Amino acid sequence: MVETILNVPAIAIFGEKKSGKTSLIEAIIRRLTDKGFKVGYVKHIPHPNFTIDKEGKDSWRAAKAGAKIIICVSPKEVSTIRKNSSFDNSFKTIINLIEKMEEVKSHVDFLIFEGFRRLLKDDEEIPKIIVVSEDRNLKFIEEFKNVWGIVTPKTLQIRKLPHNIKILSFSEIEDVLNFVEEKVRFFSILKKHPMLNCGLCGFKNCFEHAKAVYEGRIDIDSCVALGKGIATIKIDGKNVPLNKFTSEVVRRTVLGLISTLKDVNIKGNEIVEINLKRIQEKFS
Repeated sequence: MVETILNVPAIAIFGEKKSGKTSLIEAIIRRLTDKGFKVGYVKHIPHPNFTIDKEGKDSWRAAKAGAKIIICVSPKEVSTIRKNSSFDNSFKTIINLIEKMEEVKSHVDFLIFEGFRRLLKDDEEIPKIIVVSEDRNLKFIEEFKNVWGIVTPKTLQIRKLPHNIKILSFSEIEDVLNFVEEKVRFFSILKKHPMLNCGLCGFKNCFEHAKAVYEGRIDIDSCVALGKGIATIKIDGKNVPLNKFTSEVVRRTVLGLISTLKDVNIKGNEIVEINLKRIQEKFS
């Protein structure tokens, strides 16, 4: 079962310097964009003193004066700079920052991560593509979990890999792009599912249902939780898993409460949305 911590499908691409990973990323972005996907790109820069800001500029001076958020707006670009005296450099923290960005929520349906090698190598949720240019770098592959595929020169010989890892060649770049595109299409379908694994659709879990949708055997509307108003709960955008019994208790309880309201006529199959806003702290 694959569940991602992101609200959009994502992959991470790794490779040694001059391995060709950036050229591969460019080709993937062009392909997915041409196919109608809105792609986001997240780059990890490990240098501790790196800053996109330039010394002496107005934005730099504002930051030195104490501004924590600096937003620069030009006719063709909007840049946001967030200053931190200390930063929890964990991937979970980075994901939380990304998911709070309205640009990601509204304008991105697929993310590509470049870098984050140390932060992501043991992560089992974000799928990975490893770019390897020389035989001596093959040990690089063994560091990572949840690897989709290996991209190599055609001459590179890889003798032993787990059976589920695809070996692809730079010399056959179209095959590489087709492979990534098909994976992206599947996970885009998967992310539309509520991930309740309720079994009401007749499949073992949401992953198997998404696979059947991807293969054209069924329509996504056959997901009972999506199509028939079975109760689901989200807290800050995250689905809370509910089994069949708990889901039905929530549904009946909510509908029962609503049925007592004036001018409300409940039939039992309604779709009800309730949003609770955060309580703002009051300062005295």
